[in-house]
Formats: sequence, structure tokens, C-alpha cells
Amino acid sequence: MRSTIIKSTAVKIAALAMVAASTMAANAVDLTNPGVTSEANPYDLYANLSPTAEGNIKFNYTGFAYFTNSIADSAETTLCSQLYWTSGAAVMLGDLNVGTLGMTAENGSLLKRGDWAWGGSFLLGHSANKTFAFTNDTGNITTTSIDGKKDAAVRGRLQTGYGNNATAIYCQNGGDTVFQQLFTGFSNNTPGSYAKNSQNYITVNGGTMTIAGRARLGCGVNRTWYNQTGGTAIFEENLNLGATANATNYWTQSGGESSVAGATAIGGAANTVTEFTQTGGTATFTGVFNTGNAAGATTKCEFGGGTTTFRGLTHIGQTANSTNYWRQTGGEVNFSEASFILGFGNGLKVEAFHTNGVLTVDRSLWLSYGDSAANDVYFEVSGGVVTNKANYSNTSFQIGSEGQPGSRAEMKVTGTGKVYIAGPCSVGVKGAGTLTIDGNGLFETYPATRAVVICNGALAAGEDCHINLDGGTLLTAGIDYGSGSSSADGYVTFNGGTLKATESPVEGKFIENYTRLKVRVGANGGTIDTSLASVTIPKAITGVAGTSGGLTFKGGNSATVTGRISYTGATTVEVGTTLAVANRADIFDTGAGLVCIAPPGSEKRGSFTVLITSGEDAFTAGDLAKCSFPGCRNARFVLADNGKSIVCKFARGLIICVH
Repeated sequence: MRSTIIKSTAVKIAALAMVAASTMAANAVDLTNPGVTSEANPYDLYANLSPTAEGNIKFNYTGFAYFTNSIADSAETTLCSQLYWTSGAAVMLGDLNVGTLGMTAENGSLLKRGDWAWGGSFLLGHSANKTFAFTNDTGNITTTSIDGKKDAAVRGRLQTGYGNNATAIYCQNGGDTVFQQLFTGFSNNTPGSYAKNSQNYITVNGGTMTIAGRARLGCGVNRTWYNQTGGTAIFEENLNLGATANATNYWTQSGGESSVAGATAIGGAANTVTEFTQTGGTATFTGVFNTGNAAGATTKCEFGGGTTTFRGLTHIGQTANSTNYWRQTGGEVNFSEASFILGFGNGLKVEAFHTNGVLTVDRSLWLSYGDSAANDVYFEVSGGVVTNKANYSNTSFQIGSEGQPGSRAEMKVTGTGKVYIAGPCSVGVKGAGTLTIDGNGLFETYPATRAVVICNGALAAGEDCHINLDGGTLLTAGIDYGSGSSSADGYVTFNGGTLKATESPVEGKFIENYTRLKVRVGANGGTIDTSLASVTIPKAITGVAGTSGGLTFKGGNSATVTGRISYTGATTVEVGTTLAVANRADIFDTGAGLVCIAPPGSEKRGSFTVLITSGEDAFTAGDLAKCSFPGCRNARFVLADNGKSIVCKFARGLIICVH
């Protein structure tokens, strides 16, 4: 008779043995009390079974045991058909070769150190209200699949949390492990009464864990935690976090390397809650990356450190009626040869915040795409750098690329945030869009000839688009009104911010002269900076109703406004900068007069032309009375001989004026 034996290596006494070979199809060895062992004096678990036997070993004991494993007959390499682990804690020291079914674990813990060849699957946390932890400390695990099909059911799978209220833990500390699939929760996508409230933990601290087929985390009404602090995790096919309804899922990476070759779905099923966090290490997603793949899903993606690379199209908010959050607080996030779209579905919510770190998009960066229901998409950049390189043809930056009346698509650049846009830049494309800049934020289009286009598409009536200069700086070659729009208004509103021309602004129309493009000045006024080039604005500049803000022109070159100026605040011109207006009344009859300033610490000598009018009326002595130069008693205003210019004159000597 051939037997499976558990024996003490110290005394070499058989403790348990299989029954006769004639009944081997139902054979089992039940380890009810292996006794006290140590790493130096383990139990020796070895097999001498017929290759066709279907015997199994059941671990059911209290306490802690060490086992070493070997094969008595090298020609017969199967230890057993299945291991059942119902209780007990152990360390497996040696090599193990298990047959067709694998291991079913209910309660207890197992630390593995040898090389295992595994014909079946690992089912952890298989019974209700039980806890099982399996750690691969050292050594390799190799698994097989049915006919080489990685997505075939059963064989080679790591599955956790089948039982209601079960807790299942898999920890990869070292070695190389290959599983054909990874499932947390019930595995066949129809949970029914199984896997309710199970707790599932997948941890990678070292070594390499490879999932050769699909990975589905959250396959029932349960919770799953994936945590990687080191090592390597390789997902060769698709990854789905939140695979069935009502699951809660947490993915955290603080070190090591992870990669997904296929598609990644964050929040893949209805009413799931999924949080994806990376604070260190490197992560690479080669296929498409989608969040909010089902109605009612809530997703949160946060990047605080390390390097994340997306090589496929990324949709934040893939499906209608999902709620999605994206936050970057540090590290590098790169969309390498890929596009980044916030708000792809319909009737959804996306809130994105970039407070630090670097985000780079090689292809398109769009805010809002769905066009059959109103979306709410908001992207705030308050620190760090966001760059849209648009390195490929037909790529662009768009706010409100699609949408319905009532949609919100807004980017806000505030704090110390910086946004650089290299490709075509549109605020409102077939949907209302808003660009708001405040604080010390910078929004820059490059190269130097790149303008911002507002209302760039067939927008419906009422889908107005806005550029709000509440602070910070918009650095661009100009602002144009897009083609194809006939019902929407575009508004450029100064309320504390600066519009700065690049070194190659749009000639003759820094702000395009189109009737549906409105330029307004709010209570906090605004600034037009000509330090890189002179500009021409053939537009009327009005005041926001009920406010009295004005405009400052600075930079040392000239600004020419050929449209009517009708804001009620003061017009301020920096010494060395010349402002040309069409009508003197715009400054002295409608506005609050002319204020001249000098840059702090500058030395000013001689005289400087500050204001020129091309209108029929000449400036008057009464106009000079409405001119001021705060803090500079040695400066005075005089008229040119033809009355068309106001010149600021200084006495000789060092004059420092601070405004």
C-alpha cells in the first residue's frame, strides 16, 4: 500500500497514514494534532500515492507547526489532489507539488518558503466567519491553466473571500508567483448569497506576483484592499476594481513596480465605491484606463508620489450617473502617447484637483465629452505643473468639448498652479466652457503664436463661454472667437488678473473683434501686459454692471485700443508704456481719469508719452487735471503741441515711485 505520511523528522515515527489503496478515491489525512514542532525539528510531509489517486490532506488543529515537504518517489510527483485548511497556523519549509484541485482554506494561517508546483487554485477565506492568511515568504509558485487558456475557470486562480463575513489575506513577501487569475469575493459574477461582507487583502511587499489572466477585485458585496509597498506586480490582461455591484475597493501603492497590460476599470459595476491611491513606486497602465464604468459608481484616484504612466486612452467618468474624483498632490503622472478625458459619459460628475507634482499629457486633454445629458466637470490646478504637449496631429486642449445646456466644464488655475498648453486651445467646443485664473496662477499657450479660442463650435443658445481673469496671468498670443458658433456669447472678464501677450501676438487683434465676444472689467479691475510685445485690441471694453473697476496697461511697449472704452474705473498706464485710444472721452469723460505709475525702484529721467488719442478731439487742460502720479511730486503732465498726446515729464535726478 502506498501512503501519505506525516512524521516527526526527529523520531521518524509515522503519525497518520492513508487507508487501503482500494478506497483511495475518497482518501483523506486529517491532521487533528500534529504536536509542537520547530523550524529545526519540523514534521516531514511526504507522499507515496498512486498518480491517479484523489486523496487529500486536511489541516485541522490548534497551535503552530512547521512542515517540510518532499516526494518519496520522484517518478510520482503528485503529493495529493487537494489541501483543506480548516484551522491551525504553520510554516511550510520545503517544496510541494499538488495535483488537480489545489487548496481550499477556511481558517488559520500559512507561511510558505519552498517552491510549489500547483495544478489547482488557491481558495482563501472559503467559509463564513473565518479568517485565513497565506504568505509567500520565499520560493516560487507556478500554476497551470486548462488547455493553456488563462481565462478558463478554476485552475491556477487565487480567489479570496467566498464565505459570508470571511477574511482572506494573501501576502507576497518574496519569490516569483504566477496565478492564472485573481478574484476577490465570489468568483462567478453571480454572487447571490455568497461573499457578503467578506474582507479581502492582497499585499505585495517583495518578489514578483504575476496574474497571467484577468484580475477582478470586488466580485461580491464585500471589501477589498490591495496594498503594494515593494516588489513587482504584473497584470498581463485586464484589471477590474469593483467588478460587481455594491463592492468597496481600496488600491494603494507606496513602493515597488506595478503594471497592467490590458484594460483597467476603476469602479466597474453599479454602486461600487473604489479608491485608487499611489504615493510611491512606479505604475504603468498600457491599455485603456476608465473610472466610473457603471451608474452609481463612486471613484477616487489620488497620486501623491512616485511615477505613474498611462499609455492608453484614459476616461475619468466613463459612464452616465457616476461620481468621480481625481487628485494629484505630488509625484509624476504621464500620459505617454495617450489622451486624458475628464467626463466622458453623460449626466456625471468629475472633480479633479492638482495641488503639486507634474502631470503631462502627450495627446488631448479634454474636460467633458458626453452630449446627451448635462455633466458637471471641474478641474482645479492650485500648485505644481500641468502640461498638454499635444505632440500628435488632431490633438487639442478643450474645456466643454461636448455638452447640454446646464452642463459645467471648468478649469480653475489658482494658487501657484501652472498650466502649459502647446496644441489648439479651446474654451467651449459644442458645449459651454469656463477658464478661471486667480491667485498667482499661470495659464500659458505655446508656441508664441498660439491663441486661445472661445466658443469654438456649434454651441446652442445660452451655452455661453467664459474666460475669467480673477487673478494670476493668462499668457497667450491672443483670444479668438471660434468658427461655427452663432448663438453663444464668449466673455473675457477682468477682475484682478492679467492678460499678457506672448512675443508673437496675433497681429492687429490681440482680442478678436467679433460681436459675440465681449470684454468686460469687474470691480477688481485688471492688467494688460505688453512686456514681450505691443498689442492691438479692436474691441469695446465695457464695465460689469454695478462695478467701477479699471484697467492697467504695463510692460514698456504699446497697447492700442480701437474700440470704445466704457468702464468707469481709472485707466492706469506704467511709465515707459504707451496707451493709444480712439477717443479721449473714454478716459476723461466716461472713466475715472488717468493714473501714471513707475515700476518700483526704477530711475526715470526726461519725458515719456503715456497716452495717445486717434480721435478728433484733442486733450485739454481739464484732462490734465484728471491725471495723477501717486507718490511722485517731481512728475507733471504736459500736452504735446498738437494736443494728441499726454506726456509725463520728470525733473532731473533719481526719482523712485512705488504704486
